[in-house]
Amino acid sequence: PTQEERILTRTVKLTEELGELCNEVLAFNGDQRKEKLDNHDKNNLPNEFADVIVTTLLLAKSMNVDVKEALIKKIEKINKRYE
Repeated sequence: PTQEERILTRTVKLTEELGELCNEVLAFNGDQRKEKLDNHDKNNLPNEFADVIVTTLLLAKSMNVDVKEALIKKIEKINKRYE
């Protein structure tokens, strides 16, 4: 795949993974319909967080984003707000 295709694919995948995480959050709070809650695996929540993080990191890599540097700058900005 081309770089553009890889970026688009990973963006769509991130949306999918975020949706799955949202479903887990709803289930965690008991806000899913009964049928979903009856078949729900309570141990899946950490996996969905991991999927979102990994997919985000892969998307950033595809776009040559230095996540470590971005996090450092963001944390500095947040800290300045609360000094």
